[in-house]
Amino acid sequence: MGAGLVGASVARAWANRGHQVALVPQAAAGAGLGGAVTDLLGASSGILVVTDPHPGTETSTALGEALAEACDARPDQVWVDLATSGATDAGAGLVRVLGRTGADARLAEALAAARERLGSVRLLGVVPTEQVNAELTGMRGVASLAAAAARDAGEPVPPIPELLDQDRGFATVAADLGLATPPPGAGAGGGLGLAVLALGGAIASGPGSLAEVARLGETVRRADLVVVVADALDFGSAGGEVVTAARAWAEAASLPCVAVCRSVRISSRELRTLGIEAAYGLEPADAVDEASFGALATKVASTWTWGTGNLEGRHGVVTDVE
Repeated sequence: MGAGLVGASVARAWANRGHQVALVPQAAAGAGLGGAVTDLLGASSGILVVTDPHPGTETSTALGEALAEACDARPDQVWVDLATSGATDAGAGLVRVLGRTGADARLAEALAAARERLGSVRLLGVVPTEQVNAELTGMRGVASLAAAAARDAGEPVPPIPELLDQDRGFATVAADLGLATPPPGAGAGGGLGLAVLALGGAIASGPGSLAEVARLGETVRRADLVVVVADALDFGSAGGEVVTAARAWAEAASLPCVAVCRSVRISSRELRTLGIEAAYGLEPADAVDEASFGALATKVASTWTWGTGNLEGRHGVVTDVE
């Protein structure tokens, strides 16, 4: 349904009881980030979201072509969704394409040309929250963590000499890009964070990036309740990044946080350990559509509401967080 549509169907339940509602579409990297940006800011927001058109390839060349096309449109910002790519070249191909240099050119030369092409465009690499400070090399680097994940999944683990070769390859690319000591975040997106940082960009999560442009901190400080809408809530995933971020924002402002979801598979006791006061889900027989979420939210709002006598309703939702 998309963050904007399902969020509005829930938010109207409180708006119709006379409350002012700030609707802030959210998404994690690799999960509808572009749609959430459009829902939040509109199609002409000055922010373009780039994803890898060929996520199955090991080089970042296609991602670089998509980034170059976006930058040439001269937006204010370009967000590169690194979670959509499977490239393993630490962004070397991306830098070469953006810098319009061939494969034989030195990476340092390609980087200089790429940064000039970027100009004043702000570059942001968007990754899962746990990767924001990911390391590129070493025991907690990309190669080491990939080997650990393969082992945990029961898959073949590359021999140690091969892992060391991968680590040295990442270190070489980092040195060629002028980052002999790769900073935190360089290992994000399988090493693509290195190229973003070398180009003068930053690494952030999807919820964090959307919260920043929406000035969500100011909105939450003025709120009485945080309602997070998610697909499913269970103890294993805790609802994912968006739910985790929402409860953190609520906790920082000493506000209650409740969840409205398609399905809830967690006990009330476990919910509170996650920082969620209550969670409400659709019935198994309910259709997953705007009307069902609206009906569920109407019931929830009758419990989680206070401070207004205007029960005749204020139709519509305040989608502008100002």
